[in-house]
Amino acid sequence: MKTQLFNYNLPEELIAQEPPKIRGNARLLVIDRQKREFKHKKYSDISHYLSPGDCTVLNNTRVYKARIFGYIKRNGKKVECLGIKPLGTRKWEFIITRAKSVKLGDEIIISDCCSLNVLSKIEETPLFVVEFIGELPAETFDEYGHTPLPPYISRNDRDSDYNRYNTVFSREIGSAASPTASLNLTKEQLGSFETKGVDIAYVTLHVGWGTFAPVRTEDIEDFKIHSEKYSINSDAINRINRAKQNGHKVVAFGTTATRVLETVYSKSPVLPQSGETSLFICPGYEWKCIDALVTNFHAPNTSLLMLVAAFVGYDLMIEAYQEALRKRYSFLSYGDSMLIV
Repeated sequence: MKTQLFNYNLPEELIAQEPPKIRGNARLLVIDRQKREFKHKKYSDISHYLSPGDCTVLNNTRVYKARIFGYIKRNGKKVECLGIKPLGTRKWEFIITRAKSVKLGDEIIISDCCSLNVLSKIEETPLFVVEFIGELPAETFDEYGHTPLPPYISRNDRDSDYNRYNTVFSREIGSAASPTASLNLTKEQLGSFETKGVDIAYVTLHVGWGTFAPVRTEDIEDFKIHSEKYSINSDAINRINRAKQNGHKVVAFGTTATRVLETVYSKSPVLPQSGETSLFICPGYEWKCIDALVTNFHAPNTSLLMLVAAFVGYDLMIEAYQEALRKRYSFLSYGDSMLIV
């Protein structure tokens, strides 16, 4: 299948630059796969589509202040560094802007007491391996870090972004990007799920550099997706299995939760586990676990869009995106959402 089939014109003015003034005040496009119908609702209406015994699955990863700024000691050029994941106590994977200015062995000065030593470049990726000199990574991110807003948000981060770019239930620190489908979930809405008898299971997937990157191969079958760390415990598995065994829906909030569930339920027996997943879900995929999906509107030519097409069907996905564009929905991380049932 050609990657070009997942291209579409996304007007810049529809890319949300701010979160809703009040968390949860987002729009929701509901897609009924069987009836091939669309309904225009509010994000807070999601509970109307859930029944007692259903299980919602949420990714409880927490975004850290992964973006730090510095300059190359050798030539004084300013660079932006995005911490992706640790490789040891002081070694990390980083994306560094102006990468052509960076040479192996360069020292990037962050402050008087902290710098990054560039050790190597990881082939066929935008990633460098660096070593922290001076302060430890956690101290550096806490003191000098910024919320890693995606590049399509064309403004500097503010203090409020650290709260709004994390979910209300985020707990496990480790992501360089947010699981955005649940950014509009509120504690009150989660409480309404439980009051209705809807179960909630938490999984963890730390979102990495490749999640929002465009697919650059001509054919999607040739694409090699990045790997991301995940974990799922016995409590989550028990809740999900209870819903499945009793004929209720498993509703994944986001593509990241989806990748965890489909990774875990591709194996037998299904056990508590942690590891790395490089599962690429695209049209033709045989679904193992989820019955409904909450997700945001994704950028053209991304693996996220291909996952949605795999779940809803390519033609219906195209119709849904055309409908969202006509109705002026907000797109991408801080934007509106869709519920696919």
